[in-house]
Amino acid sequence: MRPEVVSQLLTSVEAKWTQEALNVMTKQTDEDTAFDAMEASCAKVSKAVVQGSDGDRLRVIEYMKSVCSQKNGKANVVMCTAFANGLDAFMIGDDVYNREQLDHHEFCHKFWSTDVQTAAKAAGIAAEEETKRAAAEEVQLEAEEKVKRLAAAAEVYQKAQMDEKAAQKAAEAEGRRRAEKAADINNLFAMVAQKNHSVTVVENKTSNTAQSAEKLTNATTVTQENSSSLAVAENKTETKAVQNTTKAVQNTTKAVQNATKAVQNTTKVLQNVTTSNATTLVQNTTQVHENTSALLEKHVQIKTQGNLTNQARGMLRFVLNRTKQA
Repeated sequence: MRPEVVSQLLTSVEAKWTQEALNVMTKQTDEDTAFDAMEASCAKVSKAVVQGSDGDRLRVIEYMKSVCSQKNGKANVVMCTAFANGLDAFMIGDDVYNREQLDHHEFCHKFWSTDVQTAAKAAGIAAEEETKRAAAEEVQLEAEEKVKRLAAAAEVYQKAQMDEKAAQKAAEAEGRRRAEKAADINNLFAMVAQKNHSVTVVENKTSNTAQSAEKLTNATTVTQENSSSLAVAENKTETKAVQNTTKAVQNTTKAVQNATKAVQNTTKVLQNVTTSNATTLVQNTTQVHENTSALLEKHVQIKTQGNLTNQARGMLRFVLNRTKQA
């Protein structure tokens, strides 16, 4: 038999034996049932080791050292060494007896009663300690978890306090900002109201100026209309004066013509009368001429305008002068 194979097999069955004995100790399994299961595998392994060594006790010792030193044996070296020492103590110096008459049932029962149960107790104690340790670790973990939760809660509380203070500061800042904004809006409204007042004043002044300008325009229009009317009236008056003057000139011309004819007639008469009578007639004629001149002067005194009136006066003076010379 190869030692590594036996080491693996022995490690596996010894773990089961210890667990079965532990189950008996914890009242989970009946002891007879547990021992019967243990005895079957134990006798099988012990017989294989003894038969493989031809019952030679020294060879069994050397073989078991090799089995327990294997990698798998080191995992449970205490039980492996205990199995080897128990088998060595149970054997005798007779190889034939060991091969043919060795009571493996007795060996396994002794091994169960001593080493397996001792291992089971140790395993139970270890399990109990493991349970206690696990419980302690669990308590420790719960305590640590509780501390973490408390720390987290404290951090959340502190953060909430800081957030509350920050929110309060933000609210105060927002209040100040809104107050400043309201003040700015009030100032803006005041400025707008002042500007509106100024605009209203300017509009009133502009309206007054516009009204004044309109009045001035109306007055100018009226003045222009009056001037136009006056000019038309003047033109009409001048035209009427010119017409009257023209009529007067025409009448004067006719009078001059008549006077001329009278002078001619008078000249003819003078040629036929004496000197004294002629002198008297001339004087009378001169008086007629003067009366005619006075009449013409009255007509010429009419107030006229324009070059036509002046020309008429000139013509009248020319006629009068010619009349006097005649």
